[in-house]
Amino acid sequence: MERLFSNSALLIPAKLHEAALREGFRPERRTAIYLIYDLIVQKCTRMKAKWAFICDRSFQKLVKNHTRKSTAKKWLEENGFIQIKKWRSADGTLKNSKIPGRQCQGYKLVEQKGECIFVDLWERKLSWPTFIEDDPFCQFTRMVLGQVEVDHSLATQMCLGEADFSSLPVARRMAILHWARALQLGHGSIRRGRRVNRLYSPWTSAPRELRKACFLANESIVSFDLQASQPTLIGLLAEDDAFSQACLNDELYGHIGTVYSVEREEAKQIGIAHV
Repeated sequence: MERLFSNSALLIPAKLHEAALREGFRPERRTAIYLIYDLIVQKCTRMKAKWAFICDRSFQKLVKNHTRKSTAKKWLEENGFIQIKKWRSADGTLKNSKIPGRQCQGYKLVEQKGECIFVDLWERKLSWPTFIEDDPFCQFTRMVLGQVEVDHSLATQMCLGEADFSSLPVARRMAILHWARALQLGHGSIRRGRRVNRLYSPWTSAPRELRKACFLANESIVSFDLQASQPTLIGLLAEDDAFSQACLNDELYGHIGTVYSVEREEAKQIGIAHV
């Protein structure tokens, strides 16, 4: 439990640690691999099944040596921990795909089975950046989140997949640790969205499981979700009774799914894209 908020320990798949030990890597090289994998996990869990595009400078903040950074990513790929987006050149060879004009590359996680373990970093201390936009609601959010307390015991069970949390995927457990640290230590970004006026914070980004381990003024925190809220507001503003009724009856996404022959979650994405 003492490692939960340590700035010199990471949570990684046990298989990753075992594989690095079998290779006989020196501690500094193992640490570089663990840091790079952790960064990819955090970016990819937000993108779900899509490619997560990560700029090279994000890796450079963790590992200064270019050769060590490149070999660490290559090793992770060859050992089945990540995928790197490729393209086939004219001579038929596969090459890592980068966005033209940008030092940015696509990554996906390969789902891991088994346990997670805490590992100590070799002569490294983690830093969690903090950014609060100059907006009254962002500032107020920071004040409120400063009062949130994380149940260390319950959060540890989630991270290690113990008790009722054994079915949590490895990447999900790592994300829970990341956001538990952000909430507990007062770090993370609080800002408005670039394309929408939505407020983003460590609370909105945290996996929903973590919220069960959070308390405010010694009380459990509960939340509620307004059903199809944006489409409902649009239907009311447009005075479209049939559309509004479909939203209120939770039928909207079902209709969209039927039209496009997709499941509910994909239908929601289609609906939001058209909203």
